[in-house]
Amino acid sequence: MKFFYQILFVLITGFTVLSCNSRTSINTDLKKELDAIMFTDQAFRRQYDPTMSEKERRDIADSLNMDYDEMRKNLLGLMNKYDAENIKKIETIIAKYGYPGKSLVGEPTNRAAFLVIQHSDKISKYLPIVKIAAEKKELPFQSYAVMLDRYLMGKEEEQIYGSQGLEMGGISIIWPIKDPVNVNELRKKAGFSQTVEEYSKDLYGENFEYKIYTLEEVEKMFAGNVILE
Repeated sequence: MKFFYQILFVLITGFTVLSCNSRTSINTDLKKELDAIMFTDQAFRRQYDPTMSEKERRDIADSLNMDYDEMRKNLLGLMNKYDAENIKKIETIIAKYGYPGKSLVGEPTNRAAFLVIQHSDKISKYLPIVKIAAEKKELPFQSYAVMLDRYLMGKEEEQIYGSQGLEMGGISIIWPIKDPVNVNELRKKAGFSQTVEEYSKDLYGENFEYKIYTLEEVEKMFAGNVILE
């Protein structure tokens, strides 16, 4: 898959994942499989990145042996197709190995399963496993924090770390936070490098102003629409 395995831009979280450190204990076959899965997880999402050059976009299409123009016409369909295939593969891997963490596949490959689960409807099933992996330092705790926030937002409950935003009907917000006064301290402890104010500008642009909302206010703003499955 060319050099894209080495640098993957994770748009939903705002993270940049750096190249893997090799270790003698690494399961190289599993690492190779997970790298391929992680590449396809990110390939179509990266196409939405406004900072990407056309050459980078075309290189991704070439790596997947796809016609560039056809790929661009069906980005969402392709993303959904690969997401469905990838979660099946990840479930098989977890059933065999448990969470494929740093000691088994190295970094950044240890984030592959997290990414695929994050982009699936299986978060509630695998969140406890991801938490254990994070507590054992097999996965950055920050990744677990992002998944927890997404899970809580999906239940239309307050998030903890302020990692999830919502865009609907031309309105962009950071989803309500349980403890907005202390959220930046919690973010720091979890490994986030930015405050929620800084992160929100990365998410929605420099002109975005972070505001604190309650669940009741958000419900009124979006007229009771279903937020997430």
